[in-house]
Amino acid sequence: RVLHAARTSAAFAAPSTGVVVDGFADHQAAMAWFDAERVALLDAVDRAAKHGLDTHVVRLAWVLSDYLQRRGEWESLTSIHCAARAAAVRQHDIPAQVESLRYLARAATRRHRFTDAHAHLLAALDLQPGNAVLDVGCGPGTDLSALANAVGDAGTVIGIDHDPAMVE
Repeated sequence: RVLHAARTSAAFAAPSTGVVVDGFADHQAAMAWFDAERVALLDAVDRAAKHGLDTHVVRLAWVLSDYLQRRGEWESLTSIHCAARAAAVRQHDIPAQVESLRYLARAATRRHRFTDAHAHLLAALDLQPGNAVLDVGCGPGTDLSALANAVGDAGTVIGIDHDPAMVE
């Protein structure tokens, strides 16, 4: 929470007997710790993924996300969230899948890979044929055709915007 005060804390099990958990004095101390442990933490994600420790993959990705964003490490953010999404799929953890897709979209946007970002965001919606979609604040409707393709002929897509000129 030191890196992102508004972010909800992850639910972790209580530490084992004898384990002391130290907090960080401030943002600078947290960033310094992540800088020092960066390589080991990224390696831990890879090792956890290789050994099928899906819960650890998802949690490590969650912990590393704010740090990697602040450092502009978009390749690393992409790597850990590809692993986290795969782990979340295996665990049937829908919120974790959406979280990883959101971070993948952000990293793609920062790397100017807008088509990839759009695909990640659409995947996060998990639209199915026959779904109904309401795009509030659709602007000129740039996303409506992609949404319509996802829901098919049996689905419905409605776009609204507060500016009537946008939807005419």
